[in-house]
Amino acid sequence: MKEFNSSGEIIIQDSTITQPGSPVNKSYVDNLLPIESFVGTGSPEGKVVAPVGSIYVDSASTNGAIRWVKTSATGSTGWSVEHGDTGWREVVPINGWTGSIYIRRINSTVYYRGKIDAKAATNSTAWDIPLGFRIGNMLSTQGQGYEYGRAIVSTDENEPKIRNVSFYFSRFSINGYSTAHVYGINVSYPTPNEWPSSLPGTPA
Repeated sequence: MKEFNSSGEIIIQDSTITQPGSPVNKSYVDNLLPIESFVGTGSPEGKVVAPVGSIYVDSASTNGAIRWVKTSATGSTGWSVEHGDTGWREVVPINGWTGSIYIRRINSTVYYRGKIDAKAATNSTAWDIPLGFRIGNMLSTQGQGYEYGRAIVSTDENEPKIRNVSFYFSRFSINGYSTAHVYGINVSYPTPNEWPSSLPGTPA
């Protein structure tokens, strides 16, 4: 926080800002330190050494990430995306499911929308969740992951009703699916994943 006099000037003495003509000096706990700012191309993670609070702007908006902030560590690691948007990406259903699934990440939130048909489905897992979009980080040795939670997000097109789905670290499954039904998907959740190094599917 800074306070200015009528001339737009401030005087800094240690952690004290003095406004000339005022009988009271206002002190602050933290020293006033300049924030480092950088501009480059690509992710700064593991490349740009900076103190916590520094800002990095990717002029190429690589994979949709534009503005990064240094949130931890003292070296070149600890960068997190502060402003990023992958845009909608179309991913392909698996295990016999057909239809369209669209995925998007804005900052630390993942969004899904689409409509998929279970007519030829052979498994409850409708698609694999790509890196950078998962609800967790831990994977089993088989890569299948572990169930994290549930959300009610799908509807039956022929006879509207709510269905439960399961979120896993690396997959998305519809519980008790019926091969006679088409399911609409509309869901969002926060992700702790690092920003994706590559984008899944194709631009929507």
